[in-house]
Amino acid sequence: MWPVWGGVLGGVLGSFLSCAIYRIPRGISLRQPPSQCPHCHTVLRVPELVPVLSWLALQGKCRHCRVAIPYRTLLLEIGCVAAGGWLVWALLP
Repeated sequence: MWPVWGGVLGGVLGSFLSCAIYRIPRGISLRQPPSQCPHCHTVLRVPELVPVLSWLALQGKCRHCRVAIPYRTLLLEIGCVAAGGWLVWALLP
């Protein structure tokens, strides 16, 4: 069960890293404005921010303007989920 929690925490970290990778080079604060679609600027709600699952549910597109969300977002989140789960599995006896 612990590796699942490690995967969940990894997904949260992956989502944050994706946000930071987009915002920091553009000089946008990590705190404000809230997460939004870079194309239509609609503020994203909680169901649209769930790592991996929301990308899959929305078929890789913004719910509002239907512009594609880059695959690198999904890949980063999946990688962090896998790394978090593996790390917990490897470190627990």
